[in-house]
Amino acid sequence: MYRNKRRTSVRFFVPVSCLSYQKTEKIPLLLAYIKKKLYLCSEIGGVYVNYYMKSLEQIRKIEAVVLYVAQKFPCGVDYIKLFKILYFAQKDYLVAYGKVLCPDTFKARTFGPVPALSDKVIKLVELQDEDIEQYPDLTEFTDSIRIENQHVFAKKEPNMDYLSKKECEYLDKWYNFCKDKDSIEELSPESHDEAYKKAWERYNIDPQQGSLTLMEIARAGGASEKMVAYIREKELLTADYA
Repeated sequence: MYRNKRRTSVRFFVPVSCLSYQKTEKIPLLLAYIKKKLYLCSEIGGVYVNYYMKSLEQIRKIEAVVLYVAQKFPCGVDYIKLFKILYFAQKDYLVAYGKVLCPDTFKARTFGPVPALSDKVIKLVELQDEDIEQYPDLTEFTDSIRIENQHVFAKKEPNMDYLSKKECEYLDKWYNFCKDKDSIEELSPESHDEAYKKAWERYNIDPQQGSLTLMEIARAGGASEKMVAYIREKELLTADYA
């Protein structure tokens, strides 16, 4: 456990693959392993802490996806509509290819699935949070958007190196589906699928357990059991090498 100046405690949950590091002389190697796996987000007692377990490459990809959608709305896009476009595109892409379009983690909230890291960035910008400097790897992301009246505006073009032609097609598809619909009356209920309902039920029991799993999202989108099994195998491989 490490403490910052505000005496905020942070716990590291070490992957099973690290449990072989049992000897005292192995501790520096273990810390190096942890720092390698975490993106350098905020420094507490000399150790960098990441609350979202996203690599820098994943952060850049999420930023590109958000900017790609936001730039389509010259007058800004409200949070709910932005999040719904991201979720619907994610689900559709996952069903088709067995992999994510956007590496954000969706959490169940009142108006539907919310991409956790994107939501964090938006709140930091909206509130002009003084703690924003504690998140150096989010600086480029926070500098790329503007918030006004709970609407997101793109301040720059997305880095298209992070987006494939096929991914853009899926984002365009769901932009066209959502752009003229009411966010609360139409899109929010549309997003309350089986994946959301399961996560929402868990969230109400334990707020830390409110994330939608990829397998749940895929099933909610109508993925075949063969595709769900493929996603499961990929998830197992990721866990083994985490």
